[in-house]
Amino acid sequence: LGLSIDRRLTWSQRIKIKKIALNARLRFLKTLISNFKHTPLNTKLLIYKSLFKPMWTYGLQLWSNAKKSNTNKIQTFQNNFLCKITNSPPYISNLTRINNLLQMIPL
Repeated sequence: LGLSIDRRLTWSQRIKIKKIALNARLRFLKTLISNFKHTPLNTKLLIYKSLFKPMWTYGLQLWSNAKKSNTNKIQTFQNNFLCKITNSPPYISNLTRINNLLQMIPL
């Protein structure tokens, strides 16, 4: 299934592999996500939910209790991705980005 268990259940190897895979996929889709400001936000979110989210949520029930430093790596990736899809400058807080994002999306 692609899950490698280490001795102390830190899941560092799994998170390292997932981070590499997520970054590779992001580089592949970078022009569609960040460079084209014409791409609608809903399309960018659909790309995230269908191509990126399943990669890092696979096996989440097992490795969600990993060391904080390891889970921070995934959180950093998500923060960077959110910055790219909203075309917002890096100095804006993630909470502001999320609030703005939720206001734009019809529920």
